[in-house]
Amino acid sequence: SFTAGNRIVAVEDYGLELGGPIIRDHLWAWGSYSVPTVNLLTVGDFKDETELKAGNLKLNGQIGASNSATFFVWDDEKYKKGRGASPTVPPESTWIQKRTGDRPTAMKLEDSHIFGPSFFAAVLWSRVNGGFRLDPQGGDALTVYDLNGNISNSTVTYVSERPQEQIRGDGTYFLNTHDLSHELKFGAGYRETEVNSLSSYAGGGYEVYGYYLALTRDGINRFKGEYKDVYVQDTLTAGRLTANVGLRWDLQGGRTLPTTIPANPVAPDLMPEVHYEGGDSGVEWSDIVPRLGLTYALGENRSTLLRASYSRYADQLDTAAGTWNNPVAYQQYRFFYTSNNGGKKLTRDEILDEVANPSSGFNPYTLEYVQSYSLDPDLKSPMTDEVLLGVEHALRPNFVVGLRAHWRKLSGLLEKEALVFDGDAYSAENLTHVGRLHRRDDYVPAGTRTLTAPDGRQYTTTWYKLRDGVSTRGGLHLENGDREQDFKGVFLTAEKRLSEGWMLRANAGLQDWRWRIPDSENENPTDRATGGVKDDSPVLNGQGLGGTRAYFLNSRWSYSVTGLVQVARNHKWGFDLAGILGGRQGYPIQYSTRVFLPESAEGRLAYVPLGTEVGAYRYPDTHVLDLRLAKSFRLEPTDLMLSVDCFNALNSGYVMLRANALGNGTGNWVNETMGPRTFRVGARLSLR
Repeated sequence: SFTAGNRIVAVEDYGLELGGPIIRDHLWAWGSYSVPTVNLLTVGDFKDETELKAGNLKLNGQIGASNSATFFVWDDEKYKKGRGASPTVPPESTWIQKRTGDRPTAMKLEDSHIFGPSFFAAVLWSRVNGGFRLDPQGGDALTVYDLNGNISNSTVTYVSERPQEQIRGDGTYFLNTHDLSHELKFGAGYRETEVNSLSSYAGGGYEVYGYYLALTRDGINRFKGEYKDVYVQDTLTAGRLTANVGLRWDLQGGRTLPTTIPANPVAPDLMPEVHYEGGDSGVEWSDIVPRLGLTYALGENRSTLLRASYSRYADQLDTAAGTWNNPVAYQQYRFFYTSNNGGKKLTRDEILDEVANPSSGFNPYTLEYVQSYSLDPDLKSPMTDEVLLGVEHALRPNFVVGLRAHWRKLSGLLEKEALVFDGDAYSAENLTHVGRLHRRDDYVPAGTRTLTAPDGRQYTTTWYKLRDGVSTRGGLHLENGDREQDFKGVFLTAEKRLSEGWMLRANAGLQDWRWRIPDSENENPTDRATGGVKDDSPVLNGQGLGGTRAYFLNSRWSYSVTGLVQVARNHKWGFDLAGILGGRQGYPIQYSTRVFLPESAEGRLAYVPLGTEVGAYRYPDTHVLDLRLAKSFRLEPTDLMLSVDCFNALNSGYVMLRANALGNGTGNWVNETMGPRTFRVGARLSLR
């Protein structure tokens, strides 16, 4: 139950824009600064306060008759107090989000030159200083979890700096060969990215109340990636037919950087400081991918276009894969009994006997780290193959409707396979190895549980554990698996450009996104709330934090209609009336049970779903209407725009998120609802 849904308490948004010529016909400048503030109360009346500051400056220079340059700089600051608040996450366990890293946020310098009627080229340099930090409001108190999904005292600290720098050059060359005209595009780029991240329990670790204490050592991940690309593409035109043919080559790799991990602040004798030397990532992806597109015009006025295309895309190397073999990238744990009993401060004398089987990454003999992960030396970039078929028809010169069919296949997906040992994973002999890949016969049933779903139906679910004689350090092996994903969709579009006093943009789609999973891929038959275990089940794009607060995105239909009407546009009192109506099928609710697996190869706590098909339970279908009324006034030498916006005009109170875990005191609790009807009044003054 809850007193009210998420609701906005106050919104403030003010800003300034200024621009114009500095040197006539040669230099122009434009800048802006804005400070939006949004304060709201979440379900449970917990505060969530956000302030955003953003400023930017843009300079355009005409250096010569054939050369122009652009300089752009952007800087922003986000301060959010109460991130993650919910009925199971009180204020002290929410985050204060801030920006971190160098300034400004982004810079770009671009120069373009026209060498003649047939050749145009541009060079670009840019730098992005991305980064943020999440600090718990509870500070350095000991984080405490219970098996109902509640959290108290504090939470984990996370800091991530993500600077990246890029330089690239692109060119376009026009030529004709016999009856063909060509638009040849080509270019190359180099990008260097760096990730410096920290995850830390400042209170010394966390406690699962009534079960155990996890004593932790910080996880620090330092990675530098390098990305190179070269592409060439030709657009050929012959009569009614236009063809796009292209190739792209990508080379991706990186290395982990030297890292020092500080000792546990409460028990440095049990988890002392360690140092990692870093090294090559062990991953280098080199891929050549094609592009092919065809467009054919029908009709005397060429008002109907037939389109077909095939493209292949190589995934970008991310930090997780690039640092897979880094043994200190994630926090290291030792498990103990404790007499703390949920207190805010953990002391050294409250750490009692050690629980068997320390987690991955910790060496119980040397108290340093140990390598528990492994990487397939032939690891390749996952691939996406895509085919598009479409038709567009111009009902009028400014009104086009279209139909598009979309097929996409994802293959070579990266999979994490558990590593296990025959015997004691922490024996002196086994500590020099990472183990072997798990097999189906390594698992036996660990337990069953019968739960009652919110509609009264009962389901019995089973989960599995490693059999006697097989153990694990929690290590995982990264490889290209045999799981694949298929996406099929049909989309209808309509677009009427603004003319004759009105405009319209609309789309509607039906889509189906499913797993293709050989039975051999499920060595551990335990189902997971995140999906990916049952063949032909829908793909769940998981969002959010934790199994009880997670969104799983999957809608089989959606639509959006945007329109604007200029009422009495030829009169002084005329005004603009606009609206957006959007809707989609409700997302799946993955009801599950939270189980404790002390000897699991894939995590001690798991969310095992009910024995239902994905999508058997869903949130309500949503239909949301936003409206806008705007009126312009010409006041020499300025223009004044007054506006009134109404968000969620129908005041729909949809439940957006529930606690997924059943069988405890918070099962099926409402965690989030759609914000109520909100009005915004705005004024914009522009100098002419």
